[in-house]
Amino acid sequence: MKNRNIYKEIVSYLATSDIIVIHGSRQVGKTTLLKLIEEFILNKNNSKRVIYMDLEDSALLNLCNKGPEAVLDYIYAKHSIKDHFYLMIDEIQYLEEPSSFLKIIHDHYKEKVKCLVSGSSSFDIKSKFKDSLVGRTVSFELFPLDFKEYLDFNNQTYNLVGVSSDLVHDELKHHFKEYVRYGGYPKIVLEKEISKKEVFLKQIISTYVKKDLVDIGKISKLQKYNHLLELLASQMTDQLNTVEVSNTLDIARQTVGHYIDVMHQTYVINLLFPYSKNIRTELSKMPKVFWEDTGLSTLIKYSQFINKIDGRMFENSIYTELRKTRSIDKINYWRTTNKQEIDFIIHSKGKIIPLEVKLSYSGQSLSSLDYYLDQYKLKKGYVITLEKNAKSKSSRVEIIYPWEVPIQ
Repeated sequence: MKNRNIYKEIVSYLATSDIIVIHGSRQVGKTTLLKLIEEFILNKNNSKRVIYMDLEDSALLNLCNKGPEAVLDYIYAKHSIKDHFYLMIDEIQYLEEPSSFLKIIHDHYKEKVKCLVSGSSSFDIKSKFKDSLVGRTVSFELFPLDFKEYLDFNNQTYNLVGVSSDLVHDELKHHFKEYVRYGGYPKIVLEKEISKKEVFLKQIISTYVKKDLVDIGKISKLQKYNHLLELLASQMTDQLNTVEVSNTLDIARQTVGHYIDVMHQTYVINLLFPYSKNIRTELSKMPKVFWEDTGLSTLIKYSQFINKIDGRMFENSIYTELRKTRSIDKINYWRTTNKQEIDFIIHSKGKIIPLEVKLSYSGQSLSSLDYYLDQYKLKKGYVITLEKNAKSKSSRVEIIYPWEVPIQ
């Protein structure tokens, strides 16, 4: 089993009384992560016990719905545990009242029980988790693999800091293109045959994106929902105009908003909002649409993997890399009424860093980036590319590869 970047941070909270909550889509590796944490606990202290419950098992779900006392009676009877133990509950969103269940465990049994729970849908979790859990939980989001994890899962060992070798950069370009084409779901990355990658990812689409989400979001107009998925895949990285989408699909704007919210809350897509300090010159509040996995969006758009990546896919892949290192409110884009645009504005340690994304850079004008640097009195901006065919004409702009992005 391969470690995830988030693993060490989660482990650091094992000694606290907080309930650890792990959010993420299906097949993203939550169960494996829980198993790795279980292994860590047992290796560190063999006297500790870990009880794992998957609430997709109807018998265990029925047990948990009876309340913490019934669960503890079951554990004590079956495992003879009287001392402190760790309780891992997978797919917590299936519980009828998860917040009440966890509150009782935390408030009455925290000296004996440390809870770690996971959920595939923040849509369900947010609707079922109440304010009563404030101050009792610490939450983590698990996404598909980032590029560094992708390399690790493929047994490729690179030091990505300060790479100066052109040959290494060429090798990394090849890997990054594969990463963008197939995405970062662990099972897809570990599978070597492209035809099987496609089959497995289509199964995720059919069972999770097109079935579970329909049930979770109580979606009745299935054909319209599927058409919206295809439309959003084709408009990846574009601004989202819900009025236009409503007219195109002939469904109510409120319905469009609900479907998009379901996709957003279940880690299929996300919405990036504009950065603005002057609403007179800096354009509308329309968000841009990004997918949490480029492989997923490619299969929905084309029904198969494609041989070459395009500019949209590349820009979306940069979003996914940024998203895995910072919260969504630390990432924006920028556009003016004069159509000057910066792809990403990231907020890092009190600084603002503008990032332009170009699949290939051959000396194109960087007027928008220069204008932004002037307007906000910034010293430096970046162009992220896979093909450096020219040097920057500005001392304030650095041309970098995706693995060189200042992520901290």
